[in-house]
Amino acid sequence: SVDPKTIAKLCAEAVKDDPSDPQLRFLLGLAYSNTKQSKKAVEVFNELAADVPQVDFILGALLLKSLKRSNPSLSDAKRALYWSRRAADRGGRLEQQILFSFLLNNSRHYKKLPHQIEWRAEGMKRLHQSANQGYAEAQFFLAEIYYEGFEPDDEEQTIVDERKALKWYRAAAKSGSVRAQKTLPTVLLYRHEGRVHSKDIKEAIYWSRKVANSPKSKLSKYEKETTETRILELEALLQESKLAQSGDGESQYQLAKLYATGRYVLRDRKTALSWLRKAAKNDHAKAQFELGI
Repeated sequence: SVDPKTIAKLCAEAVKDDPSDPQLRFLLGLAYSNTKQSKKAVEVFNELAADVPQVDFILGALLLKSLKRSNPSLSDAKRALYWSRRAADRGGRLEQQILFSFLLNNSRHYKKLPHQIEWRAEGMKRLHQSANQGYAEAQFFLAEIYYEGFEPDDEEQTIVDERKALKWYRAAAKSGSVRAQKTLPTVLLYRHEGRVHSKDIKEAIYWSRKVANSPKSKLSKYEKETTETRILELEALLQESKLAQSGDGESQYQLAKLYATGRYVLRDRKTALSWLRKAAKNDHAKAQFELGI
């Protein structure tokens, strides 16, 4: 493979021969950015922005990255946000994500700069706009903010809104976000400590099955086994009233484990032992082993 610095040198020579060619200048900017010569890349893209509208995205991303140096100035931040806003306003989802991610998260790293409150307010506004347009990643990001908490004004204030979080997790999951589909069952099952509603269990099973059966999930062997175990546990919990007559030893064993550990339900050792004995009577090997039979 050709050394990136060699490519940058060749591109620079080509631009000298034909400085009016926007494609050559674009390649030169990319070459500089690949060799970590961000200042030169910014200069090239800055000159090119008037001729090629799409350059604003790269320029904004480079400038936002440059803010990670120890003492960024307000003018640096404003210039980065100018190009990033221009790129986001063209409607590209990736462009929007980079901008609201910076406004909501990365801005916290630049405590010496003013406008922190304004940036976060703009970030939330843009995030809601993207989420309402059906952008799954924006919906998931918004759900995470409402679920884990967000600092709107300062570090002492936190917003946690479980209802809104659940709304956006569901929206993201329906829009195809695998992360939301993986997260949603946990959110559903633990929102009522120790007292899970059957409606929540059914929905958790639905999303768990979707994750387990979808190639997009790209589950590891361990993740797949864990997901399948959770489905068995939830089905056992959902069908608790029918188990006495059904004689399903595996479901009885899974239910015993739930009561023994307090997973999804209030911990109850007596109930756990009762289900373990029923599973053993139905020839469940693990249950018999644990009872010493």
